[in-house]
Amino acid sequence: MNKLISEGLYFARSNFGAIFNIAGPYILIVSVIEPFMGALGQWPEYQWIHVLYLFISGGMYTYVMVRLIKLMASVVAGQAFDLSVSLSEWYRLSIVYLIYGIAVLIGIIALIIPGLFFAARYSFAQFESVLCGVKPVKSLSLSWAQTRSVTSKLMLITALAGGCQILIDLPLGYIGNMSLALEFGAVMVSKLIGLCVAVFVPIICFRLYVLNIEANTSPVEETKV
Repeated sequence: MNKLISEGLYFARSNFGAIFNIAGPYILIVSVIEPFMGALGQWPEYQWIHVLYLFISGGMYTYVMVRLIKLMASVVAGQAFDLSVSLSEWYRLSIVYLIYGIAVLIGIIALIIPGLFFAARYSFAQFESVLCGVKPVKSLSLSWAQTRSVTSKLMLITALAGGCQILIDLPLGYIGNMSLALEFGAVMVSKLIGLCVAVFVPIICFRLYVLNIEANTSPVEETKV
């Protein structure tokens, strides 16, 4: 696990400029807007604005992830970056994230462990959807089969990400209770860290995805390639 995290950090550091160009504007904009949207959501007459914001930010995240996945694949393959996003790619990944989110939410409501399990088993679906053009349900099915041997690692990655976020949110929540200005600042920092984690975790998962492909590629297939 330490090796995976180290490799993920090395990739992020080596390609920081490209990653920031893709995800940086989204992370900064959403982090600044989040506390204001959260405050609006507390007023019934403005809740529709908050709901609209959630849809828009979710769509933006999907767009960012399509480009990030293409960047990671380009770096691994040693090819020129093609970061264009088609409507079909965005739509497929949106459906994948929707089904993925529902499955994980149901698992978390039932018990924490099933939620982590579903998150792990479906984590490769995003890569299949973007890189192979696989339909959402098929990509989830492929991910379920592909992650069988690395489920425990993926569960640990998800648990570490969630645990770190909780540990960060606890002191920020205490600080936020001191004043309105500090509350807004705490929400911004929490969202900033959360989005950075949401971008970094797929980098580690993609490393496992590549290793899984290499492990299941026969020498004959490698020679043909």
